[in-house]
Amino acid sequence: MLMPPRGVWAIASDLESATEAMQWADGAACAQAFSFRSTQPQSARISLACLQSMRERLPWLAVHARASWARLVGADALIVGSRGLPVFETQQLWDSSLGLSSHSPDDLQIAQSGGFAFAFASPIWATPSKAGILEPLGLETLRNQVADFDVPLIALGGVSTPAQVAQCAEAGAHGVAVLRAAQEPKLLAEMVDAWRETAKA
Repeated sequence: MLMPPRGVWAIASDLESATEAMQWADGAACAQAFSFRSTQPQSARISLACLQSMRERLPWLAVHARASWARLVGADALIVGSRGLPVFETQQLWDSSLGLSSHSPDDLQIAQSGGFAFAFASPIWATPSKAGILEPLGLETLRNQVADFDVPLIALGGVSTPAQVAQCAEAGAHGVAVLRAAQEPKLLAEMVDAWRETAKA
């Protein structure tokens, strides 16, 4: 089981062509890891072309929910939701690193039970995609979760500034994942710098 990289993860969502994926990946190349998710109905051929473009540009790639896609592109990890297939069944489909998308301590108990290389802790701050659905966990909860669970935690949700990246690092997060910031190369580079500076301290 591969240990996920520490640092800033760039999330690609609903890319629509290999060209768009190449442009996205070039702009986000300073990140320590890429993850890919598809929430809209689109051609599997397009998604695989996007993933192959990302695979060529960064040595660590995770795919959300799609074990067949992850296998075809040689991804390093598959990310599943807490309400998805049970761990045992998922491991029959995927024999490399598993990540869990978690939103509560109950979810993290699933990750703690074994079989997971890492988990996303989300959302840390308010974010449009979770508005009215999930309350932000906050930094103190993140800090407590890091202390209570021995699975590496990737902080996600509402991370929009280098200062927030530094705060997550100081709270003990293994990494920080960003979606909107991954589309802004200058901001993403500043976030990567903030993580590195905080990790050195």
